Amino acid sequence: MTWDLFTQLCVTVFGLSALGCMQIHAMRWRRLGVVLGLIGQPAWYAQLVIHEQWGMLPVFSGYTALWLFGFWNNWIRKP
Repeated sequence: MTWDLFTQLCVTVFGLSALGCMQIHAMRWRRLGVVLGLIGQPAWYAQLVIHEQWGMLPVFSGYTALWLFGFWNNWIRKP
């Protein structure tokens, strides 16, 4: 398996899993979704670099910022 294919699989698996978890009302699933989203971010960055899609850098940065915001809200911030 090539590095390109591996990172594409990671983007797909972690991205879809994260979005799916975020749709479930139970807080434990939402918390898991945030973690899965963050785990997938390095694969997004690798794809950006491998294919030199520098126009996607703002989108990547936005997704990363929003996943970090979700992590703050679901894991660190006190209710």
